[in-house]
Amino acid sequence: MDKTLRNLSYWLDALLHSFSQILFQSSRHCGLLLLLAIGVESPWLLAGGLCGCLAALLGAGLGAFDRDRLRSGDYGYNGALLGLGVTALGGLSQATLALIALLGVLSVPMLDWQLRRLRLPPYTSVFVLLGWCAWGLLPLLQAFAPVAAEAVGDRPLPVQSVMQGLGQVLFLGSPLAALLVLLGLTLASARDAGWALIGALTGNLVASGLPVAPHDLHLGLYGFNGALAAIALSRRFGPQPLLILTGSAVATLLQPLLAQLGIPPFTAPFVLSCWLICLMTARISTHPEPTP
Repeated sequence: MDKTLRNLSYWLDALLHSFSQILFQSSRHCGLLLLLAIGVESPWLLAGGLCGCLAALLGAGLGAFDRDRLRSGDYGYNGALLGLGVTALGGLSQATLALIALLGVLSVPMLDWQLRRLRLPPYTSVFVLLGWCAWGLLPLLQAFAPVAAEAVGDRPLPVQSVMQGLGQVLFLGSPLAALLVLLGLTLASARDAGWALIGALTGNLVASGLPVAPHDLHLGLYGFNGALAAIALSRRFGPQPLLILTGSAVATLLQPLLAQLGIPPFTAPFVLSCWLICLMTARISTHPEPTP
């Protein structure tokens, strides 16, 4: 009985931590609130996210990958994001569920390779690459049916759009879901929650000066990459406001550029921005300015 309970606790940790790792946390409470936020938004999104996450965790367990990393959610968050993304783009069907499960399993060895070989943090790059593959395959599955966006006014509401930027990290568009995401992040780390809001605000301010649709700004679509960049950079470099704000701004600037290529940006702007900042700081630290 004790062994069974320990196993259940282990896999429950892995599941909840996987969702919280989307926001760089390893917290049961955060993961539970994120699942609640997804369920409030759409039961179909919740089913897709769980399918991708469980497929990734099962693949990691059967593949004898690092047990500590599995429990901390490192091997599950890409699968969760893939499940959410594919469901948001293509709806839920037998074909999309099969695709989600396949991509979830594939995400594990890809991340493991990055962790062992890549000098840069992998962030959500596995999700981005496999998400683009899914985006290309969905029309072939005849399952491409984008979720209709809620009708909103053309005039953005700054506070609401900033908070909804946090919800958009998980493809959530309702204010209630965004509030639950913020609450979950705050319970795990008030500091990270603060930086996330600052990053989302930075993204909105930068995007307001670009030729973007006010509707997209209102929905928080230009806040989530800035929010992710702010959390990631603050955790890596500490409280360095100029560095963090620069990363959030660059992530926002990259978003419409990637969209011009005709592909969904997903979280690629955040990943590229953080990698750029990491490379620049590493280069500066290895080539310090000579002292007079």
